[in-house]
Amino acid sequence: MKKKKITYQIHFNDKLSKVEFQGKATYPLYILIRFKRKQTTVKSVFFDLYTKKPYNELGITIDQVTKLETELLDWILAKYGEGFSLERFTDLYKQSGKDLRYRMEDPFFDFLINFFMDRGIARYPGIINAVRGQMSGADIMDALTDTLKPELAQELTQAAAIYTPPYLPVNDFIAQKWPKEPPCFPVFRWKNQAIRLSFITHLKKHYPEYDPDETINRLDHIADLTT
Repeated sequence: MKKKKITYQIHFNDKLSKVEFQGKATYPLYILIRFKRKQTTVKSVFFDLYTKKPYNELGITIDQVTKLETELLDWILAKYGEGFSLERFTDLYKQSGKDLRYRMEDPFFDFLINFFMDRGIARYPGIINAVRGQMSGADIMDALTDTLKPELAQELTQAAAIYTPPYLPVNDFIAQKWPKEPPCFPVFRWKNQAIRLSFITHLKKHYPEYDPDETINRLDHIADLTT
């Protein structure tokens, strides 16, 4: 890919040791970018994301990761190509590729544990802690709402809208908009105005308990924190 004398290459770094990626040993995926006869390398943010629990056993392929990387890199070059510099690229790349969904996993698990502890339901915090890092927050939420009494499940859902980042609507939006892609909601997609408007429409239709303005502010805040 070439744009304004900027070229990039997505490649395996065989100078490093192999790591486990989705159950298989492989060399880490890196980005090589060249500009004005200089170059720099950076580890793929999406390769790194899908080596982390609970996303490390989803059956994601290197081709899928490469597609995400290409989307991110093309977005950066289109948006920042005029004032591009290698010195700025690494920070911009890492910031733009950070996954908001992953950023919300821990706060959502903390909320679940506190919700049951506050109500004196002692067995659920232990179960939630046991599967933390093995299951996503969305998966454990599905399991809980299937097993809890309807009144408690409704209370849990309503409390999530107040006391947690918008993890649940974001997760549902990802599943509906990109059903065949690896689950993620990177900062650069959130900065896309069309995607942002699509998310707001989804939120109003399917999650009326979430205040749209507050939800947008929360996601903007999380995006700014992902440095």
